[in-house]
Amino acid sequence: MTRPTLSMIAYSLWSALVALVVIVWQLENYAGAGAAQPDVLFMAALALFHIIYAIWFWKGRALLPFARASVPGRLLMAACYLVSALFWRHAGDVPSMAFAQFFWGYLSVQGVADGLAALLTALSLRGSASVPVLLPPLHQEGRNRAIFAAYMGVLSLWILLDGSSFSHFFHLPASAIAGSPAFLPTPLQLLGAQVMLLAFYNAVAVRQRLQPLIEAGIRGGLFTCVFMLALVALGLLHPLVLLLPLVDLISVGWLLLLRLPVMRQC
Repeated sequence: MTRPTLSMIAYSLWSALVALVVIVWQLENYAGAGAAQPDVLFMAALALFHIIYAIWFWKGRALLPFARASVPGRLLMAACYLVSALFWRHAGDVPSMAFAQFFWGYLSVQGVADGLAALLTALSLRGSASVPVLLPPLHQEGRNRAIFAAYMGVLSLWILLDGSSFSHFFHLPASAIAGSPAFLPTPLQLLGAQVMLLAFYNAVAVRQRLQPLIEAGIRGGLFTCVFMLALVALGLLHPLVLLLPLVDLISVGWLLLLRLPVMRQC
């Protein structure tokens, strides 16, 4: 087992642990969060991304192209998290001090973890030259993920550039933090950054024909659909929010229809 594999496995396990901590905190504190309840829901969405990364880094633990691409991605996220933590460290009047303390801790710990994990992976990749290989033609699943990566890229830009219109369109509850004070990064903004990072990872998987990650993306899309449906069924989100994973659901259904002839032959 190579060192890049070990560092990728460690990050996968770490992502799963962070997701568990955030979900447990959300379940314990949602009812008493008061005005910060919308931001607690956005934290749940961030937990979903940690679950997705746990799957991706486990599936891609031995894939050197993905390991290389993950280094700048995690370094960028580490910078976003740590800069946000600096702002939150000196936050004054916010709707919920309990949420502010948890969010600051999450930003600080995850920012350090992203930075250290990226550096460990980079060090473990030293001496592993990139060998050019003849890539096979892009198959239907790859085209599917390429389209979805483009969709996620557009979605992330919408969230980052105009989060208020994004929330209004999907009838998402307004963040209690936005504008109090105005410079504080919100969980929704970090969610946009995570969407962009996952779009990048999908693009890398398609470009390098990394079949385990392409399949992981399809399974992750199904999990996201179930996750969003559960929040809508509980009355926590408006049904219109199901439009977000609808593109993924349609693409997965399309792939299943393409596979039906093959399955019947078997």
